Amino acid sequence: MVKQNLSWQNKFSGFTLVEVIIYFGILIFVLSMVVQIVVPFFKTSTLTKEQTTLRQEIAYLIEKITSQAKTSKNIYVTSDWILNFEKPENRTYLRFAKSAFLDQNNDLMGFMSNWFIGSISFNCKNFTSTCSTYKVWYNNSNKRLEGWAWSPIIGWVHFNTTTYSVNFNSSTNEFYGYAWNDIIGWIKFNCNENGNSSLCQNKWAVKLNESYLTGYAWNETVGWIIFDGKNQNVYFKDSSQDGELISEKIFFDEVKFEKVNSSINGYFKASISDKKEFSIQNYINVIPGNLR
Repeated sequence: MVKQNLSWQNKFSGFTLVEVIIYFGILIFVLSMVVQIVVPFFKTSTLTKEQTTLRQEIAYLIEKITSQAKTSKNIYVTSDWILNFEKPENRTYLRFAKSAFLDQNNDLMGFMSNWFIGSISFNCKNFTSTCSTYKVWYNNSNKRLEGWAWSPIIGWVHFNTTTYSVNFNSSTNEFYGYAWNDIIGWIKFNCNENGNSSLCQNKWAVKLNESYLTGYAWNETVGWIIFDGKNQNVYFKDSSQDGELISEKIFFDEVKFEKVNSSINGYFKASISDKKEFSIQNYINVIPGNLR
């Protein structure tokens, strides 16, 4: 009698297991169909939201440029991507940030910049991929930067001079020491002479974050020289500020401003962060307020 009950239960269990397998198969099929429908919908929704955010930030930026121009006697272009607004009593600035990084060959690429003298290029390949005129590179054997950087405003910036050099502290990931320019003089890379800014009261330095250079160097003549890392945002400065970030999500792929007669013709191409799904290209023409 017991054996018969076990046989009946086994048959019943085997039948329900087949049903469960069938049900799971149907469920998986239905879920896969739902995923194929829902995922593209959410992706499109996210993309639309990011496009809206990008357009809003671009509109705010254009309004910022226009409002500054309206109250300016003149507008100057510093190294393509810094706008200098001359007011009756002071000046304000808009600076489009540019990245600074070591490439796979330990060549330093990108730019450092200053509000007053504009951008300083670490490598002529920033402009032409086949160029070999100048560059700054990291010498791994002696842990220091060597070579020359170029500014259209102040000329050559010399790394690894006979008197000083820009060295690297691998325990703190900070650069320290000095570079030299004939016009503005020494450029100091760390508040601490040994590359440990945590020992300073005002903790500033140029640091290596992964392959990107971030932070500040100091010069007695022009002030802070900025290393933007991988950021390519836009900053605003008036006479009382060091610089205010006014675009939190914009990544500027291309920026170009030039002065034509009395107006400034501008072009920029921007995307959200470093995503390349979409981008927005804008042209802008601004005229100082006293000429309107």
